[in-house]
Amino acid sequence: MPERRADVESVDWAALEVHGEPAEVPAAFRAIWSADENRRRAGYDQLAELLGHGMSSSPAAIAAVPFLTDVVADPAAPSRFAACQVLLQIAIGEEEITLNERTDFTFWRREAERKAGLTVEQLQAEQAAWVAATTDPAERRAREVAVKFRDVEEERTAERVNAEAYDAVRAGVPVYLTALWAEDTATRIYAAQLLAYFPEDAPVIVPALLALVAGNDPVAAVPAARRPPYHLHTFHIGPAPA
Repeated sequence: MPERRADVESVDWAALEVHGEPAEVPAAFRAIWSADENRRRAGYDQLAELLGHGMSSSPAAIAAVPFLTDVVADPAAPSRFAACQVLLQIAIGEEEITLNERTDFTFWRREAERKAGLTVEQLQAEQAAWVAATTDPAERRAREVAVKFRDVEEERTAERVNAEAYDAVRAGVPVYLTALWAEDTATRIYAAQLLAYFPEDAPVIVPALLALVAGNDPVAAVPAARRPPYHLHTFHIGPAPA
């Protein structure tokens, strides 16, 4: 799929809320296809900063997903594992938050769709009801403080974009499944990690992962101490495993 690489230049990144200089996005995409490893690493770090998110995604991140998926899909592409890392960042943001909160992605998406049909007044009424729902005085005060810094309309937009970003990355599940059989260990490891966050596709994902375990693949067999660090929350792309 490398023929689609040139299309990145035609995207109006300036109109898509890039977290930085819009012109840096196509430059970073050019860098990740470079034969120079240091340039590729710098390009992926830059993409993570421009497109990654802690709590809210962006239209720019959604637009970037097909280009990153192309990298994962191309057996000849360099550093495919790093593309998986950036895709994970776009899909879920802070990995620690997702793990700690045990995010229900189906509910998350359904709530975004439900709120899309509400008026601002209805959203504000829901927020007021949430504040009033607790009988604990300390918790009530904490909620009152929290809503002072929240804009219901901006929050709804953020939730919608987050859901769209997640689903954009999820659309690449068939590609990530194929990447589980890549020649290099790093691509298999990071493809497996990415697939773990799409529970709705468990019927096809779980058998593929079990096949790796049955084959004593490094994805399952490499000792935890030797697995590469995951630094997605700091927008740093970890190195490939030795």
